[in-house]
Amino acid sequence: MDKAQIPFNWKETCLFQRNSNLYTFSRDPLFKKIQFTHIYMPWDDSIENELMFKIKADITELGKVFIPLMNFNQKGFDISVQEFETINNQLTHGGGETHLIMTNLKSIHIFRVQKIVKRNGVKDKNINKIFQKNKYNYWLVVDDVFVLDVDHMGDEEGLIDNLNCFIQEDQVQNIFRVPHSTNNDNEGTSNFRWIEFNRNLTYDYFIRNSELKANIFQDSWEHLGRSTQHYLITCELERQKCVFYRDQEKWAHLKQAFCAYKNALVAELNEIYILPLVVAIGSFESLFEAWNVVKAGLSNSKSTDLIEEVLDGKQTQIDDLEDILLFSKNSKSLYYSLKNQFAKKFHKEEYLLIENFLAKQDSLVNTFECRHLPENVKLIIDIEDWIKFMDKQIQAGKANDLKGANLKLSHLVSLMISTHHDDNIFFKLLEEKMSKGSVQKSFADEVKSLNIAKIKKAA
Repeated sequence: MDKAQIPFNWKETCLFQRNSNLYTFSRDPLFKKIQFTHIYMPWDDSIENELMFKIKADITELGKVFIPLMNFNQKGFDISVQEFETINNQLTHGGGETHLIMTNLKSIHIFRVQKIVKRNGVKDKNINKIFQKNKYNYWLVVDDVFVLDVDHMGDEEGLIDNLNCFIQEDQVQNIFRVPHSTNNDNEGTSNFRWIEFNRNLTYDYFIRNSELKANIFQDSWEHLGRSTQHYLITCELERQKCVFYRDQEKWAHLKQAFCAYKNALVAELNEIYILPLVVAIGSFESLFEAWNVVKAGLSNSKSTDLIEEVLDGKQTQIDDLEDILLFSKNSKSLYYSLKNQFAKKFHKEEYLLIENFLAKQDSLVNTFECRHLPENVKLIIDIEDWIKFMDKQIQAGKANDLKGANLKLSHLVSLMISTHHDDNIFFKLLEEKMSKGSVQKSFADEVKSLNIAKIKKAA
């Protein structure tokens, strides 16, 4: 299982290992890195040009499908008994994501692997007819897919570099979001699935992604969560459309742009302040036991109820900004009580790791207040309330200054996604996430990056 196989020959199917650390964003992680085994499979589009479209359609219709372990020519690829057991145990007890990565050097698709089965465990109804031509010994059950990259520019080398970076870098955030149920029974619970998200990597999507990465967020773009990135790109797509519309149609697109921005904010707040605690509670039995003790003893149960809904899989995140602010306000007592459960326990390394993790999350709440992030979040809530009021005015035919409302909302959305540190809340969130004083480049830094001295010397 050598991850160096892929850079040298992208046509070879292989298993590879990738370090995973999802509890902290620090370069010196509090938790030990865990190695997860993943599967890489290329595919030959001369055999089936629309393979990815057909697989995605099957997942949408059936919920999950079987994909055989195969080589570039769609012949069977066998693994050892030990490799099969490693993947199977990882899927059953690992607590992390297992990825199937597929590419034809025109796009990179990442599938979420739910199970690995032998031939006798395959259900015919979940097999596409494409795979019925050959007999395969091993099959992967997948239930979601994330498109990592699409080559719009004919840059095959760039796509390979993107593939190599994804495989070789440590995983510090999940791509897929699933209910964090502690009883492993997630049937019938709400779920965030990319397959249902209508994420279409068009050329316009690619351009907006490139602009945000190069001009707005620069070196910090990749530190944003995948769902956060998607919502911000959607916000920009909607904002750009507004140029071509007037009156109520313009208002509708501006509202969609604002809604996408708000969804990005909700996703990132959960990524930093909510989900690490939820994942840790679900991963460590001692923390789960401490959680139950603390939950029963706290007088204000609203904040614990919010976490419990995510922990039980009823929600994949806290979706309301007011609720996130409520949790942050009451979390000091929660973390204090949780830390007390481990304060005098030194005989297991796990206890020290958990105590350190809780201290880190507690410090994040402190800096959340110090950076005046609650005030920034409240501003977004105020804009949302104003939009709701204007909607009622428009529906009642009382919107006397719709043009003025469009100009105001357009200006606000532009500020919210600008390079202005005080206007774009994501700069502060990234500083929290990356443990940096500032992630924003100054105008002088931008000009210096042009390397004017070198240009003058060449002239």
